Amino acid sequence: MSAAICLFLCESGANSCVGISLTVPSFRKSKLPGHIVIAGVKERSKGNTIFHDLPITSGHSEIISACEAFEKLRLATQSLRDTGRINKDEFLVYAIGRKLNHIN
Repeated sequence: MSAAICLFLCESGANSCVGISLTVPSFRKSKLPGHIVIAGVKERSKGNTIFHDLPITSGHSEIISACEAFEKLRLATQSLRDTGRINKDEFLVYAIGRKLNHIN
Protein backbone atom coordinates (compact mmCIF):
# COMPACT_ATOMS: atom_id res chain seq x y z
CA MET A 1 0.00 0.00 0.00
CA SER A 2 2.71 2.49 0.92
CA ALA A 3 4.59 1.77 -2.32
CA ALA A 4 1.46 2.50 -4.37
CA ILE A 5 0.94 5.77 -2.52
CA CYS A 6 4.63 6.72 -3.00
CA LEU A 7 4.38 6.04 -6.73
CA PHE A 8 1.25 8.20 -6.87
CA LEU A 9 2.96 11.04 -5.00
CA CYS A 10 5.98 10.91 -7.33
CA GLU A 11 3.94 10.72 -10.54
CA SER A 12 1.31 13.29 -9.60
CA GLY A 13 3.18 15.80 -7.44
CA ALA A 14 0.31 15.59 -4.94
CA ASN A 15 0.92 15.79 -1.22
CA SER A 16 0.50 12.87 1.17
CA CYS A 17 -2.91 14.08 2.42
CA VAL A 18 -4.30 13.69 -1.10
CA GLY A 19 -2.65 10.25 -1.44
CA ILE A 20 -4.26 8.81 1.67
CA SER A 21 -7.69 10.21 0.76
CA LEU A 22 -8.02 7.91 -2.26
CA THR A 23 -10.88 5.41 -2.46
CA VAL A 24 -12.07 2.99 -5.14
CA PRO A 25 -14.30 5.67 -6.77
CA SER A 26 -11.28 8.02 -6.96
CA PHE A 27 -10.27 6.29 -10.20
CA ARG A 28 -12.17 7.41 -13.29
CA LYS A 29 -11.90 7.13 -17.03
CA SER A 30 -9.78 9.87 -18.58
CA LYS A 31 -10.34 11.77 -21.78
CA LEU A 32 -6.65 11.20 -22.53
CA PRO A 33 -5.92 7.85 -24.19
CA GLY A 34 -3.92 5.49 -21.96
CA HIS A 35 -4.58 7.54 -18.83
CA ILE A 36 -6.76 7.38 -15.73
CA VAL A 37 -8.06 10.35 -13.74
CA ILE A 38 -7.31 10.02 -10.05
CA ALA A 39 -9.33 12.37 -7.84
CA GLY A 40 -8.16 12.91 -4.28
CA VAL A 41 -9.43 15.26 -1.60
CA LYS A 42 -7.28 17.98 -0.09
CA GLU A 43 -8.76 18.66 3.34
CA ARG A 44 -6.58 21.70 4.06
CA SER A 45 -8.03 23.47 1.02
CA LYS A 46 -11.59 23.16 2.34
CA GLY A 47 -12.02 19.62 1.00
CA ASN A 48 -11.41 20.55 -2.64
CA THR A 49 -11.02 17.67 -5.05
CA ILE A 50 -7.62 17.44 -6.73
CA PHE A 51 -7.56 15.75 -10.15
CA HIS A 52 -4.56 14.05 -11.77
CA ASP A 53 -4.40 12.42 -15.21
CA LEU A 54 -1.82 9.66 -14.88
CA PRO A 55 -0.65 7.11 -17.45
CA ILE A 56 -2.01 3.61 -16.96
CA THR A 57 1.40 2.05 -17.62
CA SER A 58 4.93 3.33 -17.21
CA GLY A 59 5.86 2.35 -20.76
CA HIS A 60 8.54 -0.02 -19.45
CA SER A 61 7.80 -3.68 -18.77
CA GLU A 62 10.08 -3.75 -15.72
CA ILE A 63 8.62 -0.62 -14.07
CA ILE A 64 5.15 -0.47 -12.51
CA SER A 65 3.10 2.73 -12.64
CA ALA A 66 1.03 4.16 -9.80
CA CYS A 67 -2.14 3.20 -11.67
CA GLU A 68 -0.96 -0.40 -12.04
CA ALA A 69 0.03 -0.54 -8.35
CA PHE A 70 -3.37 0.81 -7.26
CA GLU A 71 -5.14 -1.69 -9.50
CA LYS A 72 -3.19 -4.57 -7.91
CA LEU A 73 -4.08 -3.20 -4.47
CA ARG A 74 -7.75 -2.85 -5.44
CA LEU A 75 -7.82 -6.46 -6.66
CA ALA A 76 -5.99 -7.70 -3.55
CA THR A 77 -8.59 -6.08 -1.27
CA GLN A 78 -11.65 -7.01 -3.36
CA SER A 79 -12.48 -10.06 -1.23
CA LEU A 80 -12.50 -7.82 1.88
CA ARG A 81 -15.08 -5.57 0.21
CA ASP A 82 -17.09 -8.55 -1.07
CA THR A 83 -17.35 -10.06 2.41
CA GLY A 84 -18.13 -6.73 4.11
CA ARG A 85 -14.92 -6.63 6.17
CA ILE A 86 -14.25 -3.17 4.74
CA ASN A 87 -16.45 -0.50 3.18
CA LYS A 88 -17.18 -0.95 -0.54
CA ASP A 89 -15.13 2.16 -1.39
CA GLU A 90 -12.05 1.40 0.74
CA PHE A 91 -8.83 -0.19 -0.40
CA LEU A 92 -6.15 1.65 1.60
CA VAL A 93 -6.43 -0.50 4.72
CA TYR A 94 -4.13 -1.81 7.43
CA ALA A 95 -4.59 -4.41 10.12
CA ILE A 96 -4.08 -4.24 13.86
CA GLY A 97 -4.53 -7.80 15.00
CA ARG A 98 -7.72 -8.97 13.27
CA LYS A 99 -9.23 -5.49 12.97
CA LEU A 100 -9.00 -3.75 9.59
CA ASN A 101 -8.80 0.03 9.51
CA HIS A 102 -9.01 2.53 6.67
CA ILE A 103 -5.80 4.54 6.38
CA ASN A 104 -7.57 7.86 6.28
